[in-house]
Amino acid sequence: MEKSLIFTRIFLLITLFSSSEIRAQKGEPHFIDVPGAWSSEKLNSQLTAYRSWVKVPEHWTNTSGRDLWTESVTFTIEKVAKSHELWINGKKVGSAGILSSENFQSGFNGLHRYKVPPGLLIKNSWNEILIRNFTNDGKGGFLGEAPSIQGYFLECILSGKWEFFENALNINPGKALKEKPKNAAFDNFSEANRILGEASELMPGSSLSADESYKMMEADEDLQIDQILSEPEVTQPTHLSFDSRGRLWVSHYRQYPYPAGLKMISRDKYYRAKYDKEPLAQDHKLRFLPNALLLPHIGYVTAENYSKFYLQMIENLESCLKNKPLRIIS
Repeated sequence: MEKSLIFTRIFLLITLFSSSEIRAQKGEPHFIDVPGAWSSEKLNSQLTAYRSWVKVPEHWTNTSGRDLWTESVTFTIEKVAKSHELWINGKKVGSAGILSSENFQSGFNGLHRYKVPPGLLIKNSWNEILIRNFTNDGKGGFLGEAPSIQGYFLECILSGKWEFFENALNINPGKALKEKPKNAAFDNFSEANRILGEASELMPGSSLSADESYKMMEADEDLQIDQILSEPEVTQPTHLSFDSRGRLWVSHYRQYPYPAGLKMISRDKYYRAKYDKEPLAQDHKLRFLPNALLLPHIGYVTAENYSKFYLQMIENLESCLKNKPLRIIS
């Protein structure tokens, strides 16, 4: 009887051990808190992965054209140990550091904000978020704030239980799901008011250079296109207009929304931010410049204002061609 019990216990231990090995080989996940730290001396691989799903607002998934909503969606990752890659619906969106033991390079420090390419997010579906992670010391986790996906006016903080793969060598990025996953699914969007930290490196996504864009432009036979200004001479243009003498004026804001020497302490969904040094000191030299006109910033970043800006830009161009300037500044 005793021999039978001993044999049964040994058999159970062997069975449990074997199941654990099979589970690791198949790359089955368990669940882990994000944000949060973890450490392990028994990792099967230095390459791990986090996975979740998010259902985004419908106007973020417009595929009929490129508009303000789809162009403004970004994904933010902060302080994930040690290097990482971001994949959305099977497409690599960006990375920080190098995921290799031979040429390892950390991407831990700083904040990383990635532009989500228009058309990548699927309407009425659960979009897969896969973050592949490399660690060279058995320690990892999200040590800053939780990842987030944000656009104009709305954001979703992906804080909670994520799927975690201790061995991600054979984990391939997948596609969006029609049915809601049982776990690690997020759809709780709220007004965007998270303080936007300045990204350590600009991750603008795929884009064309000024010369490439210029070559693709077409015009009628009686029109001629000239490239007169492009990046880096002008960055983040906010408005352009022709004056009564036919001169083109372009205003741009190189430091928006991170003015040099200031720290953002709060903001609202319209991107109206408060900084740690407002207003300007009474003796600040900017107040006494004879050629500076200071106007209050009243939150022009709204869909209504942008629609007016774009329409007026076209009107200005048409009026210039007709030699009938509009909105003349005397």
